[in-house]
Amino acid sequence: WYQRRVRALVTTNSSLAKRLSQTEDDLRALKGKMSEYDDIQEKLLEANRTIAKLKGEILKLSSEAQNAQFQENSAADELIEENEELKNQVEKLEEIKLTLLNDVQVLREQLDEEQFIND
Repeated sequence: WYQRRVRALVTTNSSLAKRLSQTEDDLRALKGKMSEYDDIQEKLLEANRTIAKLKGEILKLSSEAQNAQFQENSAADELIEENEELKNQVEKLEEIKLTLLNDVQVLREQLDEEQFIND
């Protein structure tokens, strides 16, 4: 009886050691994904700051363009062109922002799934 009990305990111990090793591997993978998530969050913050700066520039250039139209048509045309370029840049950055937000959502779902599996 004693030997059977010892063998059962050894088997259980081995199984628990394997599960512990797998959990540690899962934890390392999760840490890697968290780092990736943090990088994306930082990129999102930077994109938001750039978008805010560009929107401020757009407003400034729009105002300058309107004033310049009364003074010089050629100068106003240049400002309007710059304004359009900035609008295009903002649109591109907003597309990038949406892509990054989507990536963050995918990572969150993956992390949630892995945490559920690990729990």
